[in-house]
Amino acid sequence: MSGMLSDKQRRMVNLSALLAEMNGLTCDNLELADRSDEKQIIEWRRTMKRDWGIETKQELLDMLVWLRNDGHNESYRRMSQYWNRFSEPQFMHELRRVQDEKLQRQIWLCYLHRSVLRRVGIAAWDYGRHVYLCRWGYYTDLLTETETWEQIEPVANDAQKIFDSWEQYGISYVVGRLYWIGGSIAESVCEGFFGQLNAMLRSENGAWQRLGWHL
Repeated sequence: MSGMLSDKQRRMVNLSALLAEMNGLTCDNLELADRSDEKQIIEWRRTMKRDWGIETKQELLDMLVWLRNDGHNESYRRMSQYWNRFSEPQFMHELRRVQDEKLQRQIWLCYLHRSVLRRVGIAAWDYGRHVYLCRWGYYTDLLTETETWEQIEPVANDAQKIFDSWEQYGISYVVGRLYWIGGSIAESVCEGFFGQLNAMLRSENGAWQRLGWHL
């Protein structure tokens, strides 16, 4: 284990909290799990290759650059910029002309969150996965501990500048996740994702409650 984290380090690691919790992991340490379990590390390497196409340090670094500079937020912001200029009647008229159902759902998702995410888009979705991948890279020995913090800190600083609170960050992350899966706004799907977020925001013992956003 990398040892006790400072409050600043815990805040940075907790940018990955929603994804970590979804996978049954914690943000108490930099590691995703026990690094002495070689079989588990091998399995995590296989999963990284399967889900992200990453096997080497350079492939990981390239993905981290993409997540920080572009990610899914780039296409989300372009979509928002185009569609959010319409009044609601104009929006509905133009949306009916879109034939692709997945694209329709994604456009709806952008429009529904045009106010709360006007400045930030779904940057949290990219930032959260960036931090999680850094931790994954450290766990599987693609990054040293020093390199991992060097990759995480600039993203954590970016997030702190553009978001106002854990709540806004969390909404951006969840909407990003919905956008990624095709813009689904089905009640059952939204209840599951936003339910996880609400539980994290309201947990008295949770890190998001203990750690101020502007730490």
